[in-house]
Amino acid sequence: MTKTFVQLVKQHFEYLVLKYNFDLLVSTESPRGHPWEGRVEYVTKLTFIDIDCTRGESPMIHVSRMKDLKRYPVSLDTIYEYHNLSEEEKEIIVTRTPDKEFQRKASEILYSKRLSRCVLISTNETDEKKMDFELSLNAKHLFQYAEPFLRGDFSRWLEIYEYQVGKMWAEIFRSGKSEFVLYRAGSDARGKPVYEKRLVFQDSIDYLESLKEEYRKK
Repeated sequence: MTKTFVQLVKQHFEYLVLKYNFDLLVSTESPRGHPWEGRVEYVTKLTFIDIDCTRGESPMIHVSRMKDLKRYPVSLDTIYEYHNLSEEEKEIIVTRTPDKEFQRKASEILYSKRLSRCVLISTNETDEKKMDFELSLNAKHLFQYAEPFLRGDFSRWLEIYEYQVGKMWAEIFRSGKSEFVLYRAGSDARGKPVYEKRLVFQDSIDYLESLKEEYRKK
């Protein structure tokens, strides 16, 4: 009998419940009936884990702090990179520069070290086998690289989130897209909308600054 995405997630991430006392908060199958689409969420008083997949794409795993109301997540890909890149490589990844050779080097590092390269499987396998393999390795890597977060230990949360923001900002720069967007800040006296320019990741940057202040007080 074919297992769905949600069933495979429950199978491979069961250790979250058994070992770390997570509660299964959400278990949603695809509204379109797609077997490789769904969302599963696990939660403790301190940690939130979100595992989702859209129409058979690679599953996405994110970790966030419950004290942040599940906002500002960090992806498992980011956590994996942070632990597997050298300090020199991380510095290259987060540097915003117009130097094309430097940008090429950053792209090569990300390609060679990204988590998805660890979950390659023969294209001759069935879709269920591929998803089963991906989720089994993601479950393994979540335990291997994010285990302190599973225990509620966020002592390294600041440095990993800072890397994630730096990486996102540098990727926007390398893409040639604008680092700014217009957002509606309110209305004038006549009721017309007032727009202001802000950084694409302004919310994440603001959160990062609040994190730095939080950790300074510890």
